[in-house]
Amino acid sequence: MHEIHLTSVLESRPEIIEPGLIFFSRQHYIRGKRVDLIFHDAKGQLLIVNVKINKLQLADVGQICESRYYLREELGVAPRGLLVGTSVSEEIAGAADVAGCETLAISNATLDELRTGAARGIPHVDRRAPTPVRRATATSGIALAIVRSVLVTRRAECNLAMLTQGGTR
Repeated sequence: MHEIHLTSVLESRPEIIEPGLIFFSRQHYIRGKRVDLIFHDAKGQLLIVNVKINKLQLADVGQICESRYYLREELGVAPRGLLVGTSVSEEIAGAADVAGCETLAISNATLDELRTGAARGIPHVDRRAPTPVRRATATSGIALAIVRSVLVTRRAECNLAMLTQGGTR
């Protein structure tokens, strides 16, 4: 399974991540950094998700932290961050925990079930939430509108930059 396929599965079946998620956006760029998926959780917070088909790396933790930082600068409230991969080492889970991010490991067997459509219920996943330190307040509907506006603007800026440089997307 490729990363884009797993992203599609998670978009269409957000309950694999956690109950109560509502899909918000896919493949958005925030100051040049791609966020695979954005959801609105049951508590009203944004959840940004980066999907990796292989073992999570320390650079992945840095990438999602950077995206969370940029959104916090725009909104005044940091979104939750989740890294999804086929393997999460203790070191990466610890680094994500210190950074206030969550990790989710989806086994290769589960990926095969998802690819073939054999997974009927919620597949087995190993989820690690960060140690509770402090939680941001719930994101209001106005803040969600601001996020959407910022994300659309950032994407348009990236597209315009590529066009002016003669590139394609």
